Amino acid sequence: MAKAKNTKQWFYVYMSGCGPCKKVTPLMDMAISCGLNVQKILFNDFRTKYPKAQVRGTPSIVCLDTENQSIVNQIDNAIVSPLIDLSSAAPELTTMTFPELLVERVNNVS
Repeated sequence: MAKAKNTKQWFYVYMSGCGPCKKVTPLMDMAISCGLNVQKILFNDFRTKYPKAQVRGTPSIVCLDTENQSIVNQIDNAIVSPLIDLSSAAPELTTMTFPELLVERVNNVS
């Protein structure tokens, strides 16, 4: 018996000119580089590739069934808003990798 193909995929949907996206995207980039299984995609590219899926705004983190283009889960502002707050409170997280940040913090401890 053939194993059913998993057609669900998480996407981080963003726009390059979006203010909140500019704050969240570097944090998502780091999470993705650390193994978070989320594909990053521009809003217009997402709408072109998955026209039936209804993502209304950015930044959005959605789980899409790519076969029928339906959103099966969405991480709402309860997660996205704190990411924006974190990037404002700790802007160094958006400009450094975690290892660089650790080295800097450890080396500067008196």
